[in-house]
Amino acid sequence: MSHPRPLKEGEYVVPHGVCVVCGHHFDLASNATGERGPQPGDASVCVECGDVTFFDEEMRRRPATPEELAEMPEDAKRAIAAIKLTNKIAKATGMTYSERFHK
Repeated sequence: MSHPRPLKEGEYVVPHGVCVVCGHHFDLASNATGERGPQPGDASVCVECGDVTFFDEEMRRRPATPEELAEMPEDAKRAIAAIKLTNKIAKATGMTYSERFHK
């Protein structure tokens, strides 16, 4: 198994991947609680489109099953909805990825 490597506080390097929904490339992950790096079985949310995936044993993202999505805590579902809405508004106003996430 490939273990996430800390990059800076709260960010971890994970194997390169591409979102199956929007094509966004990624190789970083963080934990919403900040308590630890991502682990196999954890959910991951694309910062570009809000698609939910899960880390497999090799720390690669795989599509979420309908059952996994249904079992997510309500606060996680609200957070994902907020990410999707924020991204939709940002795109409508012409903001770039960097402007949204790297201020």
